[in-house]
Amino acid sequence: MARNIVDILRKGNQELFHSAMISWLLDPEAEHGYGGSFLEGLAERLTDKGTTELKGALTDAGLVSVTPETTSRNNRYDILLGFGPRKFVFENKTKSVGELSQLERYEKDENVELAVALGLCEASFVEDLGFPLITYRDILSILNGLPSRHSDFGVLVRHYQDYLERELELLDLIIECYAQGHGELRGQILESIETGPYTANDRRFLSLFLLESFRRSCLKDGPRWGGSAWETNKNDRSGVWMASRNGLPDAYEFATSLRGCVRR
Repeated sequence: MARNIVDILRKGNQELFHSAMISWLLDPEAEHGYGGSFLEGLAERLTDKGTTELKGALTDAGLVSVTPETTSRNNRYDILLGFGPRKFVFENKTKSVGELSQLERYEKDENVELAVALGLCEASFVEDLGFPLITYRDILSILNGLPSRHSDFGVLVRHYQDYLERELELLDLIIECYAQGHGELRGQILESIETGPYTANDRRFLSLFLLESFRRSCLKDGPRWGGSAWETNKNDRSGVWMASRNGLPDAYEFATSLRGCVRR
C-alpha cells in the first residue's frame, strides 16, 4: 500500500490536522487556488441535506473569516466560519464517536447561527443526531469535483484525496464483510490493516467502527433487541468495548481467554 504525505507526516489520526486542512480548503483566499469553490460545494451539500443557512449566508454576504481550533464564550470550535456577525461552527470527529452535548452547547450560543457535525463517517456521531452531518465522504466528493491544480498545493490536495479514498474504502470493506455477510473479505481487511500505515489508535477506531456498525444493525431488528440500549466506546486502557448503556462498568479488563492475544 503506497504511502502519501498524510501518512509520512503521521497526521491521519489527528483531528487537529483534518480541521486545519478543511479550514484551509474552505478559505477562498488560501493558496489552494480553488477560490470559493470548495466552500460553495459544502454549502450545496448541506442544502441537499435540507440545511440552507450556509448557502443563504454566501448569497447575502461575503465570508469574513475561517478559523480552526478557536474558543469563544468558553466553547472550543473545531472550525468557525464568520460572515460578519453570523457564525457557523463545525464539530469534527475522526477517530472517535462524538456526543450530542457539545453540539447542543454550541446551539445555545446566541452568536452561532448553525452547528454542523463533521465526521469521518456516519458512525462518527450518534444516531438520531438532530444536527446536519457532513462526512468525509462528502468532503472527498467535493474535492473530486474540483479541477486538478498543477502546483505544490495541488499535490497536497491530491494526497489528501488519496488518503480519504483509502480510509473510506476500508470502512466500506468492513461493512460489506460484517454487515452484508461477505466473510471472504476478512482476509483482505486484515491484510490492509497489517500492511497499511496504521497506528494503534487507528486500529482501535476500526474496531470501534465495526462494533458501532454491529450495534446499529442489531438495534434495527426491533423484535429481537427491543428495549435494549447499547453503547460503544474506546480508550487507551481497555481498547474498544460495547456494553449495556443501563449498566456500564466502572472499570474494564480483557477476559482471561483474550489476554494472551492482546499486545499491552
